Amino acid sequence: MKKYFKFSVVSLLLLFIALSNIGYAQVGVNTASPTKELDVNGELRIRNTPDGDKLSDVFLSTDASGNVQDLGTFRELVYAHMEQPKASNLVVRATGGTDLVFGNGDWVNNTGTTLLLSEVTDTANQYDPLTGLFTVGAGNEGFYYIEGRVILENLPEASAVFDGESGQFRIFFGYNSSFALAQSSILDVFRGRKISGGFVGQDARVYSFIYMEAGDNIKLRFHTYGTMNMNSDPAGQNNIKIIRNSSRIDIYRLF
Repeated sequence: MKKYFKFSVVSLLLLFIALSNIGYAQVGVNTASPTKELDVNGELRIRNTPDGDKLSDVFLSTDASGNVQDLGTFRELVYAHMEQPKASNLVVRATGGTDLVFGNGDWVNNTGTTLLLSEVTDTANQYDPLTGLFTVGAGNEGFYYIEGRVILENLPEASAVFDGESGQFRIFFGYNSSFALAQSSILDVFRGRKISGGFVGQDARVYSFIYMEAGDNIKLRFHTYGTMNMNSDPAGQNNIKIIRNSSRIDIYRLF
């Protein structure tokens, strides 16, 4: 009985040590050489997940080697039609420049035009104010939230008459070398609209949530159709302006 008791104690002690070591060991599924605490060599399925809080949850992603990464906690919805998202770092802000005047030939009717804005913030030197092109640099691929805002001023003549004649003002993001449409916003601009003592104009905004790889690029562009119909008479075309000091593009790298 005494030998059996000693054997049982030793066995339990060894079992306890083994279980303790397992608690701190790396576990491999379909692999004999795990490199993480849990290394799954194959497809992973999670059947049940608890409900979370959209304002405090974290995003997970995998890198090229399959390692799961915590991408951070977001204080607001990742994609929402709101000004100034607080989700992550601002990498580019561009705004400012002299007004663009339609009557001066600064842009052509019914033709997409890239809006060139002065560089204010550019943490990784990815925005070119001479071309208006934002290009993702090596190591900066990821999800981006991009917001564009363009202000068009349309002052009427003193004797302006509102008769329903109008044109269209559109802003959009052009994506990659073909500048395919990524997102757009269209507003009607009526001639003769007058606000005594106030600003007469249009505030167009566009938003996009997009995954961009190194080398991908995007531009903020605008397009007007029926531009000569926006104002009261041909001379009034000099009153149709893009106000660059009030226009901007903000680019946030979410993760």
